[in-house]
This record gives sequence, structure tokens and C-alpha cells, in this order.
Amino acid sequence: MRRAVLLDTSVLIHDPESINAFPSEVAVLIPIYVVMELDVLKDSHKSEKTHVAALARRASNLILSRLEDKSCNLEIVSHEEELDIGALDQASNIRYIDLLILKTAIRENHHSQLTLISKDINLRILAESSGIDTEDYRGEVKEINQVYRGMRDIYPNPDMEADLAQSYWAGAVRLPDDFNDELTENEYLRMETSDGKTHLFQHREGYLAPVGKVRTERAKPRNLEQRAALDLLLDSDIELVALLGKAGTGKTFLALAAALEQSATYTRILLSKPVVDVGRGIGFLPGSLQEKLEPWMQSFFDNLDQISPMWDAEKNGHGGASSFLEDNYIEIQPIHSIRGRSLKQAFMIIDEAQNLTKHEIKSIITRAAEGTKVVLLGDPFQIDHPYLDEKSNGLVYVIEKMKGEPLFGAINLHRSERSKLSDIAADKL
Repeated sequence: MRRAVLLDTSVLIHDPESINAFPSEVAVLIPIYVVMELDVLKDSHKSEKTHVAALARRASNLILSRLEDKSCNLEIVSHEEELDIGALDQASNIRYIDLLILKTAIRENHHSQLTLISKDINLRILAESSGIDTEDYRGEVKEINQVYRGMRDIYPNPDMEADLAQSYWAGAVRLPDDFNDELTENEYLRMETSDGKTHLFQHREGYLAPVGKVRTERAKPRNLEQRAALDLLLDSDIELVALLGKAGTGKTFLALAAALEQSATYTRILLSKPVVDVGRGIGFLPGSLQEKLEPWMQSFFDNLDQISPMWDAEKNGHGGASSFLEDNYIEIQPIHSIRGRSLKQAFMIIDEAQNLTKHEIKSIITRAAEGTKVVLLGDPFQIDHPYLDEKSNGLVYVIEKMKGEPLFGAINLHRSERSKLSDIAADKL
């Protein structure tokens, strides 16, 4: 009996390339009702669904190109031998489509070793209750705890420990040939000595270099993770930085402080975040684009309150928030406008990057021209995007794909420094 997977719409919207993710000996089945649903989605003109429309069009184009290859393992299937035009006519009803997909899976399960691949948990429940094996579509990341963290503990032998202790004045230490741990480029290593002191090192090109006290005029790290994060943010050789962490770990604060510290290096600081609506969209808000974006950008302003408490104060009718942003060449940009630009000598901070798809995040990073640094911030456990989860979002995707590149660095921040209440709430609620 042949092995087969059946993909539903949620998988194709999440990752159009999923049709290429299975070995050639596995038949990839797509219900014709999924194609009809893609047709409905690709014509969506609502601004909050433009990204879904683009993904639906891409999925349709990839399906067609694969079908034109007669040797491919892709098939369009139905729940009946003959095409049911009446069923197709009701394809705009998403509940009815789920029923048709389930009927198709039940039929195919009779003559295939079938697995239904879906990100729709309720469809999976219905399929499992019908005796069909199901799986979530994982993509590149299998488990969230496998995601590269950017820092680890090391336990060197006494000779190496002595060399590392002397590296603060003797210079970087070359890793010995018998060092067993496989280290990633720009990874940070934490070492606790026998006298109870903790030291921080960075791995580069086979050497471990000590990381001393890192601080700016506006920010002083409160723990080793923040020290490593600020070290990455201030390093001009690192052009792409990803900071993961729950609320209150200092991601946005450190990024803004580092950007303002390097105002002489970069011609502008660009702030952005995906506008994922919880309720009414951005369009209903009155005012200019800048005024529309301000409610979504309040997290940046809250951090500016800590970095420069009087940043938005007016004196003698002058100054204020607008003046501070202009004086420091700070721009607030919606994500969709970044995707069409070429940005040179900019310090780009993209907050809530976990709500970007891997295609969106690629199109943003590829906007970076010469001299631009891109900083991605987010918490993969705080997903608001309906088609993403903690393993499939763009932030985690970038980290897994870019780790090991000399111009990339990432740190997973765990310790909340906002307040004891914030720390407990982030863990327990």
C-alpha cells in the first residue's frame, strides 16, 4: 500500500512550499476543495488579509507548476470518483470545505497509508475520530526547545579554565583540538570557576574571546544574557540580530538603547512591528499614518520613557515627541512599506517578529542595503497570527536558518527584569 499525505488549506497558507517538503516516494494529495478555497482567499482585498492572499496565490502557482511535471508525486483528489460540481459550488463555506476534506481523507485512507497534515486542530480531531492518522505541519523546526539559544554553559578542564581566566589580559583563547562541544559562530559561553565567579566568552572562528562589561550611556545590562545581547547589538560586524524572550526581559529596551548609542554610525533608526489586529483594524483610526501607527508603537515609547525620561517633554512650545524622533532620525514604518524599499545605513528594529511568516520576514531582511543592521525581537510563545505557532513563525525560522553565519547572532533572554509580578505572570498566565 502506498504512503500518502493529504494537505489542507491551513498548511498551504502557512507554507506554500510544503508541497515540496515530502520525499518522492510519498504521494502528496490535495483535495480539489482546497484549491477552491485558495481561489477564494487569493482574491481577498481586505488590507488585513493581503498577506494571506499573497500566500494563496503562491500556493496555487506552485501546485500548477508541479502538476505540469508528469513525473511529480502531487495529485488533486476528490471525495468521489466523479467531480461533484454542487460541492465545489459551496466551497466558499469554510465549514463545508472541512467536511469535504474529511470525506476525501476517509476515501483515500481506504487504499493508501494516509496521514492528514493540518494546522487546523479541530479538523485533526474529526479525522482522528474517523480512524485517520493526522499530524501538525512542523516545517524546519521540530520542537521549540530545540531552537538555537545563542548561549550555553561550558565546563572546561583545569588547563583550559586557567587559559580562559587569563584571556582578559592575554587575549582570545584558541579552542584545543580535543574540545568536544560543537560551537556555533558568535555563540556565547558561560563559565563558572571554582571560586564561584561567572565569566562570559564569545566563540568566533575557533577562538573564545572574553566579553567584559558592556554598557551604553543609557543602558546597563542586569544579567549575563542582557550583556551578551547588548554586545551583539553594539557589534558592527553583526548585521542581523535576533532576541527572543518573554515580556520584561529587556529586548526592546536594549535594542533602542543600542540604536541611540550608535546614532553616529547609522543615518536613521527605523521602528516597525506587524499590525496583527485583535479587534478592529488600523484603518478605522483617525489621523495621518503616523498617528494611526502610534497605538501599535506604544511599546517603543514606553521604553523611551526609561531610556530618556524627558524625551517627549515640551519646553517653551518646542520639543515634544515629534521633535525627539526627528532629532534622532527615528522613523516609524508599517511593515508593508518596508518590504518595497532598499534601506542603507539604517538600524532597523522589528518588534513582535514572531507574528511574521517566514516569507514576510525574508522580504524584510532582504531590504537591508550596505551598512544596515536588522534587529528582530519577539516571543515565540506569544503568537497572534492565525496561521502561525511557536515553531513555524518567521522569527524562529530565521534563527534556525541563519545560525552559524558570521554576520548573525541570537540570544534567548529568560530572566524578566521588569518586575517580580511581570516575571511570575509571564511564566504562569
